[in-house]
Amino acid sequence: MLVRCTWNRKTVNCNAIFEEKYIGYGRCCSFNYVGESLNKTPIRTESYGIFTGLKVWIKPHYNIREYSGVLVQIDDSRDLSYKVENRKFLSLGTVNYIHVQASKKLTSPDVKRLSNKQRNCVYGDERKLKYFKIYTNAKCAVSCKAEFFYKLCQCVPHYYGFVNDKPMCGLNKLPCIESNTEMEC
Repeated sequence: MLVRCTWNRKTVNCNAIFEEKYIGYGRCCSFNYVGESLNKTPIRTESYGIFTGLKVWIKPHYNIREYSGVLVQIDDSRDLSYKVENRKFLSLGTVNYIHVQASKKLTSPDVKRLSNKQRNCVYGDERKLKYFKIYTNAKCAVSCKAEFFYKLCQCVPHYYGFVNDKPMCGLNKLPCIESNTEMEC
């Protein structure tokens, strides 16, 4: 599917910079994903502009007329996100440029002294997740959804592969999964 890749104006092996994952809406080729690794650092670009950064030439293995294209999603390098607001559908046979602007939230030590309720957020070291070593909001939400699926369907969908202590849903549980996909955590 990934035909050619360049990073910082140099041709690179796509398999060296992308990792294949399976998530809720299909197969995903993930770039710069560090996931649960405590000693892996995301690679960074040397500068900005249309000639630097990542360029990818894609040829999908399938061709369904009404859905010809690829879905691009940009997220935190620690998350394989299930959020829909970060997705962009790109049509086949087109050239697309995506501008990425990063942001980092910093707080003073005084904010951490407030209660979670007062500040309406948690720091990563304040909450432990059952299935992940590193806390992020997205991992908290996806853990919550996995627990809800188990509570409602007595199993978890196959795309929650990080859950290894509960049964995976079979085809007979598809109606339960489909009727509960819009839950909010």
